[in-house]
Amino acid sequence: MGGRVAVLVSGSGTNLQVLLDDPAIRPHIVLVLSDRPGVRALERADEAAIETLVIEPAGDRAALSAAVADALTERGVDVIVSAGYLRVLGSPVVERWRDRWLNVHPALLPSFPGTHAVADALAAGVEAAQLGNHIGDIGAAVQAVVERAGFTVVRDLVGHGIGVEFHEEPQVPNYGKPKRREKLVPGLTIAIEPMVNVGAAATKTLSDRWTIVTLDGSRSAHFEHTVAITESGPRVLTLVEAEVPA
Repeated sequence: MGGRVAVLVSGSGTNLQVLLDDPAIRPHIVLVLSDRPGVRALERADEAAIETLVIEPAGDRAALSAAVADALTERGVDVIVSAGYLRVLGSPVVERWRDRWLNVHPALLPSFPGTHAVADALAAGVEAAQLGNHIGDIGAAVQAVVERAGFTVVRDLVGHGIGVEFHEEPQVPNYGKPKRREKLVPGLTIAIEPMVNVGAAATKTLSDRWTIVTLDGSRSAHFEHTVAITESGPRVLTLVEAEVPA
């Protein structure tokens, strides 16, 4: 990879760290740009002495795209790498960096076939569960992955808090808008559980008052993790050894 590279991020920056650790790529990274302040990815960039910039959505997609494009142009960026960036940018960026834009989080590509859509949605939700973010950030992250894979998010059923009781507030929907609903604070423990349908989002409960199926009979999938919010990032409490990265 050559030229001046900007990396776009939204969360903890695990993908960014892989790029920073690569001696062939690291010298080319001149900017780490986020749509959210205070995320761990920005700290990783600071630790590597790389310029950081936060451009939060303040209007429609066109306004965000123009602001990002102008910032990248001002810094002479040749190549963009999306590393878990959970925004869709329009023509001001697409046209200027056509054939010079890489995505290392393929679940966010519109052409993504969805082989691992639910698992990727869960991973995106966990990554968004950063101290200082909101419940809405989690839902928005899950929804973005699911819908870009061509599926739908169940809205009748949601995740929830876990504490003295198994199901507690706050509710944790798999859809929403960033910076909405409850703020994530240290010690909060929640169940993030994307429920994803091939067809429409609607569901129904069968006569046993327990079994839930899709209303249109389409296939559905449900992944879940219990996550604790900590000052050092989200801690997944339900990982088994085989799932832990080496």
